[in-house]
Amino acid sequence: TNRRTLELTIESSELETWLTKLDEQNVQTALKSSQDWFKKSLEIDAIKNMYVYMVKPPMKDGLKSTVRVKVKTGDTYPTNIFIVQSAENGSLSYTRGNSDDLTKNCKCMVMCESVGLWFMSRQFGMSLTATDILVWPTKRTTGIDAFTFANNLQVQKVEDPPVVTAAPIAPTVEMDMSDDF
Repeated sequence: TNRRTLELTIESSELETWLTKLDEQNVQTALKSSQDWFKKSLEIDAIKNMYVYMVKPPMKDGLKSTVRVKVKTGDTYPTNIFIVQSAENGSLSYTRGNSDDLTKNCKCMVMCESVGLWFMSRQFGMSLTATDILVWPTKRTTGIDAFTFANNLQVQKVEDPPVVTAAPIAPTVEMDMSDDF
């Protein structure tokens, strides 16, 4: 498949407000245009039930609302993905990445666009497609660094022991070649 869906938490209250107002505007526009769009006049409740909202409310208390964004992975106009290497003194350094760099719990800043509303038989909504994504990857820890220790415990790496290489020894087999079976 040439597209993946990225579900993002909305970290900015201003962005959540803006997206929510855009959803509300889409519903109001559908109400005014229902005769042209749906070939019949619909009530606001019917339109709200058909509309697929961009802002998804949190599934549990303490979580944030989410928004889904399409990421193009094919050869034709793929989403530009950049991996942030460092952010110092107001300057970012980054390298080119790909969709494999979009891992769970990574921090992203997504620039996206919409081509308008989509319509299906009983649903309609607005899709967002990412044009560019800046990714701050999650730090992957391995080995001893993957464990959390008490604050007063110090872990110090000791020199690796020298590797001793020995010539392989061919196995020996003793056979009794006597005729006495």
